[in-house]
Amino acid sequence: MTLSAVVSVVIGYVAVQCGLRLLDPTSIRKTYLPGIVATFEMNRVFDSPIEAACKCKEVRLLLRGFQRFYDKNHPKASRMKIAYGMDLAVESQRTMVGMSGSDVRSADARRDFTLRQRLFVCQAVGVMFMLRRSEHVYYKSGKAPLLRKHLTFFDKVGGTIPYWRIGLVPAKKVVINVTFSKTDHSGFGRRPYHLRQEELSGACVVCILEQWVAFTRDSYGASESTGLYEVPTFENLSMETLHRVMEATVRSMGIADSHVIRATSHSLRYGGATMMAAAGFPQYLIAHYGGWREDSEALKRYAKPSEESIERVSEFMTRVTYRNPSRLYIEDLIVRVRGSART
Repeated sequence: MTLSAVVSVVIGYVAVQCGLRLLDPTSIRKTYLPGIVATFEMNRVFDSPIEAACKCKEVRLLLRGFQRFYDKNHPKASRMKIAYGMDLAVESQRTMVGMSGSDVRSADARRDFTLRQRLFVCQAVGVMFMLRRSEHVYYKSGKAPLLRKHLTFFDKVGGTIPYWRIGLVPAKKVVINVTFSKTDHSGFGRRPYHLRQEELSGACVVCILEQWVAFTRDSYGASESTGLYEVPTFENLSMETLHRVMEATVRSMGIADSHVIRATSHSLRYGGATMMAAAGFPQYLIAHYGGWREDSEALKRYAKPSEESIERVSEFMTRVTYRNPSRLYIEDLIVRVRGSART
């Protein structure tokens, strides 16, 4: 039996036992693993040093899974992710004006606007459609996951707007065809959409995408097969730049301990779910937009109530107090008890 097989079996047993006690996973690496290997060497079962066991694929996978289990039950402040909603995305436009760096600002006014607008569009799309980073901003094998052809604009009578006419004909709604989700077990993807909110155009994702697509098409020649955030002659948008802008926006809002709060591309998805939950939308509708199962544990963690929703709960429970709601349950209990007694 090889060292990998033996250590995997023993560590598997130890991890299960430790998992029940929610032991710190570092204890496994610093205490259990050295002890196991030391025992093997003492009994001259193996001559391999501890590094060999640590490099074992099976051991690494098992420890990584245990680390996730531990982190889920022991959240750390340094790992906190903020719910980055559309209000922060709008605020980021003002934040970026004061930021330095060639990835946000340049000497050319039009290029400067394009750099900032691209970052704003990325945030708006991430929040409003609750996309994972692999679905809209993460470049795998150098290819953009979200192309302009994955967007479909419809006019007020339901007709499809051709790419060359986007921005010339007001769009009533926009649909994103997400066919590459890691949770897409059907193979058909999901197609969330939003309707135009003309009176709130500064935060309306239909207006934002319409203007962005038309501007980069007419000014830079971006085609339908171009990535949504790609602009000819510009470098690709990096997640590092996106995170830097998001974290600067969080700091500009005066949030305490912003240095330990992580604002990442996943915060956009988190923020979208939180916004919908705060508005009182049912879980199945939030699941539809984000591509979760309706009983998803992740969704339950993301959906946080807002002060407005708490206020509605307080108001409802206060008002209903005078309608004697508990009396109905007591009467039902009496009927059930009497029925059981007769049998």
